[in-house]
Amino acid sequence: MKKLYNIFCMMAVLMIAACSPQEDDLFDKSSAQRMNDAIEADYKLLSAPEKGWMMYYFPEQNKSYGGYTFFLKFAENGSVTCGSELHDFDYTAESLYSIKQSAGAMLSFDTYNDVFSLFSDPSAPVGGEQGTGVGGENDFLILEATAEKVVLKGKKTGNLATLVPATMEWADYFAQLDSIVGKFKYKSYELTVADKVYKVAVNGRNLVVSHKDADGNDVTTDLPFAVTLTGFKLYEPFTIDDHQFSELIFNEEAQKFTTKEDAAVTLTPVIPPLNVQFQTGVWYVKLSTLGAEGQFYWNYWNEKVKPTSQAPTEEIYFVAIGNMGDGYGFNFRSYDGKGLYKGLLGFDCTLEGEDTVTLAFNLTGAGDGVWYYNNAGYAYLIQPFCNGTKGITFKLTTDDIVDPTEITLTAIDNPENVITLYNEQVSWPFDE
Repeated sequence: MKKLYNIFCMMAVLMIAACSPQEDDLFDKSSAQRMNDAIEADYKLLSAPEKGWMMYYFPEQNKSYGGYTFFLKFAENGSVTCGSELHDFDYTAESLYSIKQSAGAMLSFDTYNDVFSLFSDPSAPVGGEQGTGVGGENDFLILEATAEKVVLKGKKTGNLATLVPATMEWADYFAQLDSIVGKFKYKSYELTVADKVYKVAVNGRNLVVSHKDADGNDVTTDLPFAVTLTGFKLYEPFTIDDHQFSELIFNEEAQKFTTKEDAAVTLTPVIPPLNVQFQTGVWYVKLSTLGAEGQFYWNYWNEKVKPTSQAPTEEIYFVAIGNMGDGYGFNFRSYDGKGLYKGLLGFDCTLEGEDTVTLAFNLTGAGDGVWYYNNAGYAYLIQPFCNGTKGITFKLTTDDIVDPTEITLTAIDNPENVITLYNEQVSWPFDE
């Protein structure tokens, strides 16, 4: 009872002290002044490295495009000079930046920059969607700032980006990186983890690992990566069978990747059959490389069917054959002048041998696919690929079996039906 009484007495004293109108200033400066001082220190820190900073930049919330290397040189006067591996080695662009208060210090790229704005440009110069590009950022919260490392967090996506002081001239680094990228052309790998082997496909700058989840179900996990001078740097560590790794180092002599963290993990390139590469990839269509049959159907649709459909003024932004997340088949985006409508018409894809494939419409759809099939005449657009539900068998050829940039489909029973598809996005296929 005495202990309980003493506790209540102590609580009463604390409550009286807490209610006292007199407050002690625990800091020499106000919170606003401390934030201003922190922002000023960030300006000085960002502008300090002689060669600027190297940044691994992963746009888009799901990081589906992977990561790319940028160099940034900040000046205390609010200007920033940027270079990237996606431009000429010695090309740079200058714009304005600022650091302001927004639930902490926030780094903002305030004006358009030919280099850094590439991913956020609404005109989508490197692909993605009209209006959003590939989901890049202009505003980043500063989570950590030291002379050795700056950690940023995208305000929209929440993606992390790490900046480290550059140690090489930018053009020299990009030249070396370009030669390294050329060595990593493989689209398929085998991931060996101790005594188990897993299939890995490459989708852009994502390693797609096929494995089983905790319940024994077949699943895939995407591992976004950036290319470094030594191999692949993952966006975040990946754990499989109690083995974890975050970076893959290429051994050119052995022609495989190893990891710094775990000697039991290796990644070995393989060359799958061409029809497997076709089935597992995403391949873009353009009118000019359709054969006589394809051009007939597509031109007829554009000139005769579309004008009398329920979407007479819309333009097709892109068409792709493959799986873009909603199932396998004929993927499209249609632009109405304000935004994009997304749809899929499902195909069955049957493989035979190593270079033969049969495509057939399976009467399924996703997104707005069924609406466009019923109301905008999209049966004409899919006809050269599948002949409706009857199916078409194609022979496949390519420009490079290791790293195909294009695949040509030739219908076995109709040599006029020749279709060349591309692994890079083709925007506005009727204009190409």
